[in-house]
Amino acid sequence: MKIETKLLTEALQRLRPIVGRRSGLPILQSLRLHATQKRLNILASNLDEFQLEKLECEGELEPVCISYERLMYALGGDTLTMKITKKDVLVIKFDRNEIILATQSAEDFPAMPEEKGGVKIGVNCADLAVDFKLASWVAPKTYKNFILQSVHVLGTPKMLTCEATDGRNLARICHPLMCGDFEILVPTDFVANFSSAIERKDSELTVSEGSTRIDYDGGAYHCRQLEGKYPNTRPVTDGPTKQIGEFDPSELVEVLSRIENYYVPARDPIAELSFSKDGIEIKFRETTGELELFFEGKFEKHACKVNPNSLLRCLRAIPEDKCKLFRDEDGKKLVLTSGNLEIHTTNVLADFQAKPKTP
Repeated sequence: MKIETKLLTEALQRLRPIVGRRSGLPILQSLRLHATQKRLNILASNLDEFQLEKLECEGELEPVCISYERLMYALGGDTLTMKITKKDVLVIKFDRNEIILATQSAEDFPAMPEEKGGVKIGVNCADLAVDFKLASWVAPKTYKNFILQSVHVLGTPKMLTCEATDGRNLARICHPLMCGDFEILVPTDFVANFSSAIERKDSELTVSEGSTRIDYDGGAYHCRQLEGKYPNTRPVTDGPTKQIGEFDPSELVEVLSRIENYYVPARDPIAELSFSKDGIEIKFRETTGELELFFEGKFEKHACKVNPNSLLRCLRAIPEDKCKLFRDEDGKKLVLTSGNLEIHTTNVLADFQAKPKTP
């Protein structure tokens, strides 16, 4: 089999996040290679996720498993050839170089699951990719409520909703568009790989019970879903709010980020914010120092205490140069909006954690 080295290298780099998550199973440190009908199929898996890359090539290569790291280090030249010998070793040649690598049986490698009962969803994956990224930044890696270690995606005939929360901040995007009925929970550990797959050319989403598959031009990605029901966030997001101003989030980040140098480890920082028609007065007091900062702008009168680290995360997640700022009826929560994106900050789950609800 003959293939362009650049194409193979790029494919292996895309597969890297899948390989090696379960170090206790040696076969998962490898890739399954099989070339037929001018296509090289490369499969990677960690049992929770599977990713298949399909590359143009010449000739054939019988199914074989090869160590990811050894294969990556063996690549070179503009083009290379691969061949399995009678001694079950993989011979790679490029320019005047020859590298011989030990192989494993392809039969030992887990097959990509079949989507039994899977439903292909009629959703614009380009829109889903944007909305998913706007929500996923806040999903925690660990949390006492395991179901929150995920991004919740809900599709209805007229609306696509993506949301995630870390218990203090909640990011939600409601995108009016034609969409099929579906609901998935993408575990936080899979967010980066899911995002990369959904952004690929001609991507299509298929949802099955307990799993999700994305087919795209040049391959496919499969991952399991988190089991359980995501909490109903409407008590948080649908409450009455009052607008208190509009500003450029990047400019407020520049002011607030001065506080980061004065955080005390293992203690939540607290800053006092006073809004007025002239701007925002920001006061921060710690044993490491006291800061009195000012951000110019025009706001309705309001005062609150915030975690500046948490607020900075929210502000940095806003992609636009303008956002609107709201407060809730009790004045205990701030809401940032930009386009379809809403970010609710300051213990947003307090309203429904005591009495969990389901959609």
